[in-house]
Amino acid sequence: SVIATAGTKYATFQLEARTDLVAAAGDWERVPEIIAELRHRAAIGDLEGLPAYADRLEGRQAVVGGDAATAEIRLRSAAETFGRLGASWERAVTNLDLGELLVGLGRAHEAEPILRAALAEFRRLRSVREADRAARWLGKVRAD
Repeated sequence: SVIATAGTKYATFQLEARTDLVAAAGDWERVPEIIAELRHRAAIGDLEGLPAYADRLEGRQAVVGGDAATAEIRLRSAAETFGRLGASWERAVTNLDLGELLVGLGRAHEAEPILRAALAEFRRLRSVREADRAARWLGKVRAD
């Protein structure tokens, strides 16, 4: 495994990356273990942003599991924490997930400003793939 062991210099950063890899792969059975490790490391002071990664991963898992209420709560919490920490790309990615959820729930009016802000941030950061994804979702909102 390429993943660093606990206590190494890069373990926390690789744990953050694992949250995205697990979600992208749909490897949801590993989520509880990763969330527990994120919350443990946050409790011992590893990195202030770790709870946001845990919240976003839980939110993504809840979306897949059909638990929209939990998904919304967790995604909003993650976005707020990333915003407070100045992690603008992470906040925009989380808001993109939230916007997609809201559109799927028929709440396009709530999703539009969230998606618009995410798109603006992705363009500012020149994050092309995410900007394209946000633009596609905004197109769906405007088509409704």
